[in-house]
Amino acid sequence: MQTLAGRNEKYLKSGINAQQSEIIFNEIKHYLETSEAYLEHDLSLPKLSVKLEFSTNIISQAINETGGLNFFDFINQYRVNKAKVLLGNIKIPISNIPYAAGFKSKTTFYSAFKRFCKCTPKEYRQTFAADNKH
Repeated sequence: MQTLAGRNEKYLKSGINAQQSEIIFNEIKHYLETSEAYLEHDLSLPKLSVKLEFSTNIISQAINETGGLNFFDFINQYRVNKAKVLLGNIKIPISNIPYAAGFKSKTTFYSAFKRFCKCTPKEYRQTFAADNKH
């Protein structure tokens, strides 16, 4: 539930304010984008917490409050974006892409891909290949 100030009620008693949450969120994004840690299939909130030296609660809050996603959806969004790039290379079999993009399983990959892209990886590849023939 949002307060009049637009802040989620569950974070009102947090040790960080909304502005700090946004700064931490940007640090998380920067770390993930430069290190590509999302490609580690066993990346977890505690592991990210150790790398960034923030508590798991702070990282979770920053992702939830600023990014609007839970931790796993946030990480899977990065993985799906990587998969989209890999799908652009038709020499890479679709069956290899889940693991190359950081997913633990094909099932998780297909579910996340369909959720974020509204199509299957095969449909995405066909559309991408068709778009690049011009």
